[in-house]
Amino acid sequence: DCQAAVWHLWAAADEVAREAEMQADIQLPIDAIRLRERDRDGSYVAASEMMKSPEQVEMEELFAEHGSAEHQRQLGYRRLMGQGVDRDPAAAYQEFERAAAGGDEYGEFNLGYMHMYGVDGV
Repeated sequence: DCQAAVWHLWAAADEVAREAEMQADIQLPIDAIRLRERDRDGSYVAASEMMKSPEQVEMEELFAEHGSAEHQRQLGYRRLMGQGVDRDPAAAYQEFERAAAGGDEYGEFNLGYMHMYGVDGV
């Protein structure tokens, strides 16, 4: 549904722009040399691998149940992508709705994305 997609994306973009104007705080990316040094460290575990752990999923579910919009969005993304949980686009959509209702602009964006691209379950 293109109209619903535009509405959700517009609301998310408006919120991000408002926050950027209020903060006026721009941080430069991490230096490339620091990234290379980190990758040479044998004990380094990539964040993408840590994100798949059952402990991480359990923590996100707990915070989401207690109303954390950020964790509701993260859990929605997990469900949409099947990251550490079964893939379930309809459940992802519900988590994104909860996140957006809690003021999470990225949750709002994800709703728009799902509408715009016609993701299963929408």
